[in-house]
Amino acid sequence: MKRIWLGWLVASVFLCFIPLTNVLGYESSAIMGIIFALTIPLDNPNSALDLQKSVLELQQNLMASCLPLCILLLNGIRVQNCDLQTGFYFWGLLALTSIGLVSILRFGVAMIFPNIQIGWVYAILGGEFLWFLWKLAWWPSIAGYSWTFGWFAGSIYDEALAVPAELIYARVFHLLTVLMIASICWGWKFRRLNVLNCLAPVLWLSMCTALKPLGLHQSTDFVRQELGGQFQTAHAIVYYSQSHLNAEEVQRLKWDIEFRYWELQQFFDEDPVQWKGRPLEIFVYPNTETQQRLMGSRRTLVARPWTHQMHIRWTFGSSVLAHEMAHLFTSPFGSWPLHLATIYNIIPNIGFVEGVAVAADWPTESYSPDEIASVLFEENMLPDLQSALTPWGFWKQPAGKAYQAMGSFVAWLIRTYGIERFKILYQTFEFYDIYGKSSGELLNEWRLYLGTIDVKNIDKKQILIRYSGKSIFQKQCARTVAEAWRNFEISIQSRHTGQVLQQYEKLIQWRPNDIKIQILYFQYLIDIKEEINVEKIAGLLDTVSLGSDDYYNLQGVRIRAITPQSSTDAMHLLDEILVGELPARWRRHFLMMRFFLLHKLDLGYFSKNFTIIDRLAWLELQSHQPELDYLRARNWFTSAQLEVVNSLPIELNIDADLLKEYHRILYQSALLKTDWPRLKKLNEFGIQPASLEYEQRQQWLMERSEY
Repeated sequence: MKRIWLGWLVASVFLCFIPLTNVLGYESSAIMGIIFALTIPLDNPNSALDLQKSVLELQQNLMASCLPLCILLLNGIRVQNCDLQTGFYFWGLLALTSIGLVSILRFGVAMIFPNIQIGWVYAILGGEFLWFLWKLAWWPSIAGYSWTFGWFAGSIYDEALAVPAELIYARVFHLLTVLMIASICWGWKFRRLNVLNCLAPVLWLSMCTALKPLGLHQSTDFVRQELGGQFQTAHAIVYYSQSHLNAEEVQRLKWDIEFRYWELQQFFDEDPVQWKGRPLEIFVYPNTETQQRLMGSRRTLVARPWTHQMHIRWTFGSSVLAHEMAHLFTSPFGSWPLHLATIYNIIPNIGFVEGVAVAADWPTESYSPDEIASVLFEENMLPDLQSALTPWGFWKQPAGKAYQAMGSFVAWLIRTYGIERFKILYQTFEFYDIYGKSSGELLNEWRLYLGTIDVKNIDKKQILIRYSGKSIFQKQCARTVAEAWRNFEISIQSRHTGQVLQQYEKLIQWRPNDIKIQILYFQYLIDIKEEINVEKIAGLLDTVSLGSDDYYNLQGVRIRAITPQSSTDAMHLLDEILVGELPARWRRHFLMMRFFLLHKLDLGYFSKNFTIIDRLAWLELQSHQPELDYLRARNWFTSAQLEVVNSLPIELNIDADLLKEYHRILYQSALLKTDWPRLKKLNEFGIQPASLEYEQRQQWLMERSEY
């Protein structure tokens, strides 16, 4: 056995003990591709001068790659591997292609530099990798393709992963590139050209012209052109899809940007536009699929302080805009060259990077990071922040808990000791020099503060259930299940019953105890008028945490399933639910279900597949009752028809909880329209801002006549 083959074997055994890489799939294939690429040039340098020997060695190396493949497959006995087929695809496209690519490159280089071929091969691979890093840093996409590992899929927060067509195109292009290099070197060596010598360069040049349509050249200019629309505010240039935002929505986005900029100026005492000498650049994607195509991510939104750019999906009032903009506000005091929090001015400290953004975009509704951290601390579920303060420790924690806990700690540091000290800490990470206390002492003080926060029991339940999830490193078959779940939801939305059943059977086989799969499937069966086993639903309720979203969702399914058989039984069940303590949004939900039953209205209104347009069309056919007017307000507001919302009456004779939500909708609608007479009238009726943020927006707008 060759030494490099033994190295491959040892590496594959090592991968078996690391989460995500311990099964045949994307991560293990990419890492083995790097190992193959870096070791092949060291193997028998003289053989690269002979075409026949080079072909023989390529065949031997491809056969030897079966050793680590078998190790990973055998590890599937110890660690569940849900999708071997996709694993084999990744192995072929990433690992095996790297073997062929480097072998061809090595042969070509040996024609010109027989004595120093190893150095030249590594130099070319290193140069190509630097080009990949440059694109990753400066172009919009957070994913990319490289010769050695094939594909960097982007953030781990995008768990769903399948083999994209772009990966196949990229690997073909990579092979054509090294074949072209080998052809040119061969022609130079023997001073002759023939059809075979010219074929690879011609194919390579042909494919170069198609890189943009194939999704392999996602430069900043390309993304701008694809989005199409552009406008500018006092502090930002925005690129957006004109088919996604109309003129009125553009105006709202403009002042949302400017309000957030002003808000963050107060928090950071910084002006990144003045510091940089040019406006921020904001890329607004219309939906997850467009974002995936142009930016390489469905879920992850990013800001790059060193490029002065941020990439988001936007809805009015979402903290996403403030969170990503906060990253750009750290540029003036971040460490050069990336303008991020670093340790030893080299390693990015992601915990601080994300923690200060959460502290700056402090939510004004739902649960604050302090409340979340307090409940997690009380239940001994708080992440280990001493570990999360290290660059590598933050990623090990479940994302939700890590973000909220770090945001709470950073906000406490800033409130207690001031923003200026934190700015120095952001650069140096020297706690004792700045605060006169170690990080451990400060964390203990913060934990004492968390103990003083009072959270209602019903909210504690919601927080604990919401933040009990595992990180991607702790899940079995995380990539496969996430992709199957995505396809499951798409099939349900498309109403492809055969595909729904197929995806459901897959998911339930991999995750038999996942109640969310059952809920979504039951909801679909009810929507298509299929009978379901009510007793089975009742049995599932015993397996779900009381007070969780899953519990209430399952109760909703149960009520819809019972109603055709006995609306009286469904009404009794609703009354039982409403007697207990409920989170506000679930109380409103069940109150409306009760109203529908009482007036013999179709519960199909509560279908997940019912669009806003469907709901509005249905509501237009109904009489004007206070509860239905409440629903009209919600749907007209969601569909951005603010004129209609502002025409609705202020007072309704409905349940206090519904009335409070109705008033919030009316207030935010008037605020969005900058309708001062309407706001004044609402205030006269005692309707106040739902949060401090609305109050700040109102004051900010009133001081700026241009808005």
